[in-house]
Amino acid sequence: MLPPPPLSMALGAALPSLTPENRLDMQIATGFDPSVLPPLYFGEKPLFGMAFNRSGLPPLNLGNMPLLLLAQTLSMLSETFSLDDLPALEMEMAQTAQSIERNVWPRLGRLTSFRMEPLLNFANIARLTLDLRSMGIDPFAVDALPQYPQGALPHFNFALTAPQVSMARTVALIPNIISLNETLSLPPLSEPGSFEMMSGYMSNLAALTPPNLAVQFPKLQKLALVIQSLDTIEEAFGPDAFGPWMLDRIETMLAVWNGFSMPLPPLEPLALNAKLESLPSLEAIELGLESAQGAAMAMVTFDASFSPPNLAITPFLNLTQALSGSFQKVLEIDPFDMCSHCPFA
Repeated sequence: MLPPPPLSMALGAALPSLTPENRLDMQIATGFDPSVLPPLYFGEKPLFGMAFNRSGLPPLNLGNMPLLLLAQTLSMLSETFSLDDLPALEMEMAQTAQSIERNVWPRLGRLTSFRMEPLLNFANIARLTLDLRSMGIDPFAVDALPQYPQGALPHFNFALTAPQVSMARTVALIPNIISLNETLSLPPLSEPGSFEMMSGYMSNLAALTPPNLAVQFPKLQKLALVIQSLDTIEEAFGPDAFGPWMLDRIETMLAVWNGFSMPLPPLEPLALNAKLESLPSLEAIELGLESAQGAAMAMVTFDASFSPPNLAITPFLNLTQALSGSFQKVLEIDPFDMCSHCPFA
């Protein structure tokens, strides 16, 4: 049981992101020019008051927000699963389920006995330690909170309005929907009948059912969280992180940080930092802007009346994709490849 990390530690890790030259909200406010976007629509509804065509580009109909979010999900899942080949996808899901039940859970299931509250607290301390080290600060060696010149942190007012945040997030999603045909290996969306073909393929995806798992989803989610936490803790404090000597050293470090004098009240800058971390990167927004311009020029359009089907396989695919990296690091082999577990391989 370690005490929670002091606010001074969180503040020390957050302050570099809050200087004007590093503030993502300020970068978006000055670097993202919505006037060069084509008029964006969901059906007949203009987004963000963009019915007036200031860019000179044709309008771009994005269909609806559920379709935009589904495109993002499918884009991420396509990195692991064969979404463009339904028989192969069914085989991959069955193989994954068998490997979880026969190999992963028998070897790692015991880790779910960890008490989560102290483990997550330890992982939070480890993340802050890694953040400080990435800034060149050894949290075990400092004797005062890092100082900034007067005027380096002029204010902590969020530089974006709610509509600007919504626009930035929506634009950052556009590349996923524009490349949806590539994700599913379908004809370009600018070709006649391509959208109908895509909606038909999604209906076939929706007809698939996930394999039955003997291990309950919440237990697998807990296992993934435990392994990710242990990985972070080991990265920060080494393989002896749970040894008495290291735990004593960490407690001493936390006590030292707890005694630091903070140059400003921490709650306002920490609240701002949380907002900044929820924003898409400026690079993602710029990529979305380019995708929107290209799609408008190609006269791509999406049918707003199309209601994306509920894909029953999505929770299973999302969970197993999230588990894969953590499991592979612990097992040192591909956790969802049955052949890699065979003693005769």
